[in-house]
Amino acid sequence: MTSSAIIHVEPRDFRHLPHPRITQTIRSAGAEFSIVCDFLCPSPSFWRETRTYRHPSPPFARIFALESGSVILETGDGVRTLVPHRIYLLPPERPFEATYRRGTKITAFHVYIGDRFGFPLGRDLDGIPEIRDRRIFDAVIAAVESGEEPVWQAAAFQTVTIFCRPLFPKLEQRARMSPVLKKVVDIIAAMPPGKLRVATIAEEMHTSRAALSKSFERQFKIPLKRYIRDTAVHAAKKFLLNADMTVAEVACRLGYKEPSYFQRVFKQCVGMTPFTYRRKHRFPAS
Repeated sequence: MTSSAIIHVEPRDFRHLPHPRITQTIRSAGAEFSIVCDFLCPSPSFWRETRTYRHPSPPFARIFALESGSVILETGDGVRTLVPHRIYLLPPERPFEATYRRGTKITAFHVYIGDRFGFPLGRDLDGIPEIRDRRIFDAVIAAVESGEEPVWQAAAFQTVTIFCRPLFPKLEQRARMSPVLKKVVDIIAAMPPGKLRVATIAEEMHTSRAALSKSFERQFKIPLKRYIRDTAVHAAKKFLLNADMTVAEVACRLGYKEPSYFQRVFKQCVGMTPFTYRRKHRFPAS
């Protein structure tokens, strides 16, 4: 496989927040696929006393580069102790409790990981993946200490690629698609999800709604209607946590005419209202 990485800042639009983004295109004999990473901010922390924090299913992943001390993580899989000079990935959408022992020094990166089709990545990784290579650890810490944003982003993204390696076969299979489905994906990416309708897309593609939905689900293992809805909810989570916008403004940005309808869709998918979601997840500790 060969790959090329492009670092660029996305403009403000309905899908992406104004955070740095890295896209890496990986070319194999079978297909070309991409890993996309939106960075929030690095969070260097030092604990002078032991502290415990509970996190109820954050939507983003955390990359922990542990310099000293230890962290006790309690997840649905059990209890795990994080040790120095290793890099760990805490997958998104999983609740956990973290106890940072006195003297712990850690650099955490909060990131959204996905593919070029908008599917989040990392939720299906097993346990808490780790990198034990000291050279990679030292490179990440040195990049952060340089203070150069593109440098630490590139170093952190190297770890994202390593963590995503078990997903490569799935990404390669997903990338093999017909020109018709590629156009469908491009249409969805270019439009606010609240304005999208399966029937309208099918009409533009000169096919029936049933045929388009069946073809899409066969390729992506998810109904087209649900994919559009999940795209809206995923974008809404980003706006709610990282942008100073009211819920009504988020609904408008996503293309929903009625904020109340957007709130019903969000609650149906997430299990809580946008207001509750923001209160539970915004401004999380490391």
